[in-house]
Amino acid sequence: MEAFIDTHNEEGSSGSSDSPDYSSSISEDLHGRVIIGPPNPTTNPLYTNNVQLHSETGYYLMIGEDMCQGSEDKEDQYTRIVMEPISGGNLRLRGFSTNLYVAMRDDNGKIYSTADKEDQNTIFYESPAGNYSTFNKIEKPNWFLAINTAGKMKKGRNTTRNKASMFLKRPW
Repeated sequence: MEAFIDTHNEEGSSGSSDSPDYSSSISEDLHGRVIIGPPNPTTNPLYTNNVQLHSETGYYLMIGEDMCQGSEDKEDQYTRIVMEPISGGNLRLRGFSTNLYVAMRDDNGKIYSTADKEDQNTIFYESPAGNYSTFNKIEKPNWFLAINTAGKMKKGRNTTRNKASMFLKRPW
């Protein structure tokens, strides 16, 4: 991997080089990993916060007006999600079409949608799991966002880090 390429000659003018200069294209992804190179949001989800979250159970996370659930339709407008980073891997998941946030109740882990961005129940921690990501509640690290095999959201208290809680991030 080429990190920095000096394309200036001694006189200070740009010289020709077959290799691109990526020194001005250094960024970090949501996990704090350094990315060197031109961003390509249409093909690499590391460069975009606009994603669809596809569960290993075969459903896309859908954020509707009064509920969150799984959808098999990848063209469904309610499966378009904006990941809003807060800090240190913490983020909010906002539905692009509805402007509602995914939230998990403190008492039983029920998943719901809300317009209240300041609600602490909307903050999740994203953890990498191979090619997948899991999203767990900050206050309860063993409670995960999960979709069961019928496309219904599982309550956080009934989840573990397994197939139902593993999500692939796909750019849209």
